[in-house]
Amino acid sequence: ADLVFMSGGDVDAGMKVINHRGLAPFFRKLNEAGKPMEGISAGSILLGSKWVRFSEEDETKSEVFDCLGVVPWSFDAHGEKEGWEELLTLAKHLPEKKGDFVCGLVSSHCGVWKGGELHARGGPLHRFATGTGRKLPDLEP
Repeated sequence: ADLVFMSGGDVDAGMKVINHRGLAPFFRKLNEAGKPMEGISAGSILLGSKWVRFSEEDETKSEVFDCLGVVPWSFDAHGEKEGWEELLTLAKHLPEKKGDFVCGLVSSHCGVWKGGELHARGGPLHRFATGTGRKLPDLEP
């Protein structure tokens, strides 16, 4: 294939299928070999480092789980109307580390990981500090 495309849906369910079928190492090797990868909605979250799973019994309880990690940050997609509630929960679960952030991919905007750098396209991407969820300057195109 010329491109690996990750579609939207449920991030947790997607990672469970990927892990159950043993595909995570395969996707990571494709990435390391330079294969272009694209994700939309939950697919963009899957390409990142981590995501958060909420308890069905108690929505106040959540836990972090690994995603593919082909991009060294964690993302949420189109959560700006909810104030990035899920992304902020994730940010607060992650250890505070200077310069580390989670990133909100605003609807109609995208992030491009190329040459070891994250670039905003179509408009700014929202960033929040890990550990605290403190708002950081947006990543501008």
